[in-house]
Amino acid sequence: MKSKATRRDAPLVPRNAHTSRRDAPMRRAELLVGLCLLAALALILTARFAVTGPSAKAAEAQGEGRFANAEDASAETQLAALESHVRLDSAALQGDTTAGDASFERGRGPSGAIGPRPMRIDRALAAGADVRIGAALEDALARGKGKIARNDLAVAARVIDRATGAVIYERDAQSLYAPASNLKLVTTLSALVLLPPDWRFTTVLAAVEPPVEGVLRGPLVVRAGGDPLYHHDRPAEAELRLAELAKGLAARGLRAIEGGLWFDMGDFADEAPAKGWPKPNGDFTASYALVSGLSLHGGLLAMAVRPGGVGQRAEVVVSPRPTGLSESFRVETIASGRPDVRVGVVDGRRSLSVTGTVTARQPVFRSEFRHPAPREHFAACLRASLQAAGIEVRGPSEFVRHKEAPHELARLETPWIDLLPPINRHSVNGVADSLFLALGAARGGSPTRENARAAIAGALERLGVDTQGLVTIDGSGLSRDNRVTAEQLSELLLAGLGQGAMQSALFLASLAHGGEEGTLEGRMGKGVTAGRVRAKTGFIRGASALSGLATTVEGRELVFSILVRYPPLDGYNDACWKPMQDDLVTSFVEWTPGDDFAAPHEATAAQDGAHDRGSTP
Repeated sequence: MKSKATRRDAPLVPRNAHTSRRDAPMRRAELLVGLCLLAALALILTARFAVTGPSAKAAEAQGEGRFANAEDASAETQLAALESHVRLDSAALQGDTTAGDASFERGRGPSGAIGPRPMRIDRALAAGADVRIGAALEDALARGKGKIARNDLAVAARVIDRATGAVIYERDAQSLYAPASNLKLVTTLSALVLLPPDWRFTTVLAAVEPPVEGVLRGPLVVRAGGDPLYHHDRPAEAELRLAELAKGLAARGLRAIEGGLWFDMGDFADEAPAKGWPKPNGDFTASYALVSGLSLHGGLLAMAVRPGGVGQRAEVVVSPRPTGLSESFRVETIASGRPDVRVGVVDGRRSLSVTGTVTARQPVFRSEFRHPAPREHFAACLRASLQAAGIEVRGPSEFVRHKEAPHELARLETPWIDLLPPINRHSVNGVADSLFLALGAARGGSPTRENARAAIAGALERLGVDTQGLVTIDGSGLSRDNRVTAEQLSELLLAGLGQGAMQSALFLASLAHGGEEGTLEGRMGKGVTAGRVRAKTGFIRGASALSGLATTVEGRELVFSILVRYPPLDGYNDACWKPMQDDLVTSFVEWTPGDDFAAPHEATAAQDGAHDRGSTP
């Protein structure tokens, strides 16, 4: 299968942070968020990773290892700069890695559906919103040139004033829609309820019998833990972490493995698209990364193509390496013209080709695409890391299930909280699905989709959010069969933000901010919305969404959700729905309540005197 590679909105290298002018209320709010994040960071770092062992103490690598370009520095230099993520020998393990709630502050905690919410519909705001939505619907009909019927299109929206808890606008808010990546809000907010911030993905390396004089007679058993091993800005970090793991084993005296490598997948299902994915057979693009119990960089490969001199081959770098695939790279450098880089991934042959042309003066061309077999990628990279560390591996690699291996030699760990920004800000599907399965494992005992659905339903019920009609096929929102309402999303956001300062700070910091890095980088970063919008985008063909938090010009916080349903046709999201969503949010930011609207200190009284649904002030 061949398809043209395109530039992605989310870069593979760090960008300079964009700053926006904010008003005093927003600055005060961000100061509070910053203080909470510092507290959370201190908590997490105390439970982060140390290298220990019964026979020797390995030095812990220091520093964050920040590079403008990961592949521009030597692997040795990068490895030395990385923070250690490896802990050897289970006897040295400290801290509780099971799911629990002790590390969280508790806010409102009733279970069951929230009672009737006060309805204080603002007529002016509602009229303006309806006009904007109507214009977008008419535009879509016109673009369809008779191919779209009016009843093929629908928009749901709901806005809650956070101070009073009152709904100030809603439209079709109780109808079920495919939420696209807005489902990631359900996944991450559920995780914030169910998992403490120091809960960790854990990949264990063990043996049937301990090594004798540096030789492991049987296999090295690698027990899958569902860790996506993902870092947004450093795609090579996963291979560096495996290299660090291998060097730790070598430092403890391991010299040879005679029984090969057994990769124990446990209860993780075989890699496959989830039900309802837009293309049942998958696609080569990054959006269709397959979730696995063992993977590198969230099941993705990152590509960088550097032009050479005119007439010369361009340099193609793919990471994490080795890929475990048959590779063929042939990209020519031309003097002028449009770049045309094509990626071919053939699953059955486990082959990768990168061909085409780039111009001599263009910047490095970057893209990401899914690996056809993430667990095989992990296996190839671990084997290479062991051999590079001087550990001879004499047997084959095999994928097994539920093998007894009582002698733990090492483990690789990652705090789940590190994955909030990749999921919410950059919308990485494979990472979201990994967290989805982790919820199933933490609360249901095994990483199945059924257990994950039950865990999420329990989290929402605990927050007081009615789950009637909710369908969670995956954790990413890629499935067309997912269903949620604007009411459920807005209630979830409101309840989640009220669960404690730490949860609120971590969650808000993970969202895309208008005009800044992430999926809102090119949206709502100027004018009245600059610095006032934090939200999660969502898009699959036939569904578009935007939900989050907007701060008005007067400093009030509004929780909102906007969902769109339309025929799965190309071009409509950029042409119709994104502009409509941005216009709606702009009107929310500009909203000024009338004199009869409850002030923030009257929130309790407003809720006590709630109007029936649908009534106005």
